[in-house]
Amino acid sequence: MTKCSEIMTKNPVCCLGADSVVEVAKLMKDQDVGSIPVIENKLTKILLGIVTDRDLALKLSPKGVIPKW
Repeated sequence: MTKCSEIMTKNPVCCLGADSVVEVAKLMKDQDVGSIPVIENKLTKILLGIVTDRDLALKLSPKGVIPKW
């Protein structure tokens, strides 16, 4: 059976918790991905969480926040 480690993206593009959602949305668009890992800092790359395109759609759109490209 194939393992997740065999098919995962080994060096994903990441963002920091302090990055704006507009920056992250642009990163998703530029990199053609639907999720961005959120890391503590660029040195340790400790995972804090993940932002998904679904997060942006469900949590920002109802508030009227529409990223301007």
